[in-house]
This record gives sequence, structure tokens and C-alpha cells, in this order.
Amino acid sequence: MSNKSNKSKIFQVRIKGEYGCFTRPEAKAERATYPIITPSAARAVIEAILWKPAIKYTITKITVLDHKPKFVTIKRNEVNHKISTSNAISWSQGKAIPNPYYADSSDKPKNRQQRNSLILKDPDYAVEFFFEMTSRAGQDDNLKKFEEMLERRIEKGQYFSMPYLGCREFPAEVCFYNGVPESVKYDEEQDLGLVLYDMDYREGEERHFPLFFHAVISKKGIIENIHPIGGKE
Repeated sequence: MSNKSNKSKIFQVRIKGEYGCFTRPEAKAERATYPIITPSAARAVIEAILWKPAIKYTITKITVLDHKPKFVTIKRNEVNHKISTSNAISWSQGKAIPNPYYADSSDKPKNRQQRNSLILKDPDYAVEFFFEMTSRAGQDDNLKKFEEMLERRIEKGQYFSMPYLGCREFPAEVCFYNGVPESVKYDEEQDLGLVLYDMDYREGEERHFPLFFHAVISKKGIIENIHPIGGKE
């Protein structure tokens, strides 16, 4: 299959919500968001609508819509420990009796912590992307099939899991973008520096490595040239 036929047509969707938090990796103790949606968060929103091992999404352009970034600070209860995945699987399969999980249990008195989060208010973006067929595609898989599936699911508002804006408590609304509202206009370019692009999950590696890109918002409110420049060599 040629490279040209291996790539889908370009899609444009509008992704918005009441709140969003695209956490900077350097903000560990208390969350602090980037001023824009990250490519990995945008990809996760699209994958919530349609994910198949036969296709891989690539974000090509992000447009800031309706308003310039607005930040708010909230305080949330978080826990320091989570139920292990193996225990959760055993409970779901009936192999073990579920144990109640309390944030303020006697054996973990400091499990609950209140932390501040700097988040975005009313995030609203137009995201341009395409997908490519992967080596896991079957004989019956083809671009046209997945293009039609994706279009149908976006039009009907269907998803496999609730799309969210960085954190699961911030649900996202997704629809096709038709040019309305228009992008934000800036007096000058906004250089955001290095922004998280995605995580590099390498087979056989125990650690995952972050990839970054240099994000610049043009005077038209558009971020292009979204290509990773970091990561493990």
C-alpha cells in the first residue's frame, strides 16, 4: 500500500467544555495547566470516539476559538494511593472478595490530600487531524471504512468512552468544525515554549519518555508545525 493511500483525508472538529486541565509535567505536587490543549489530549478525545488498532491519529493544527485562555484556581481532594490494577481485575473476575476502599482509612491516615489546581475555563478549540493505517490492520480494513465510521460517530455524538479535557471530571463536547466561531486574533505571536506533544511508549522499555514540541500561536490564533522535537534517542 502506498504512503498516499495509507493516509486519510483531513478532519476538523471542535472540542470544547466548561473546564480543562492539560497538566504540565513539571507541576507534580499541584496541577497547573498549559494554556492550550496538548496534541496528546486532543488525540485522546478523538480516540474516545473511535479507536481501532488498525489506525493511528496525528494532530496537524490547533486553533484557539472564541476567547483567549482564561484560568481559574480550584481545590480538590486527591488520594496518594490507588487500588492496584491486579486487585481490580481479580475482583471483577470474581477471583477475590472486594475490599472497601476509603480515602481516610486507619492504615493510611494521610491518603487524602487537598491540592490546588490551575485549570482552564471554557476551553474551546478547532483541531485538525488525519489518521494512517497501521501494521495491525486486517485484510478487510481500509481508509474509506474508518473515515465513514468516524464521520458517522462524530455526527451522532457517539463515543466508546466519555471524551474529556485532560482530566476525567472535565467532559468534552465534540462536533465537526464549520468555521464558527472564528479563531481568536492576537496582536502578536504567542510563544508558549516547549509543550508536551505525547509520550513515547517503546516496546521492551520499562519507562516512558515525554516528547515535546515548540508551540507558537500565530496572530490568527493557530498553532501549526506540530512535530515532536524531544524524547529518547
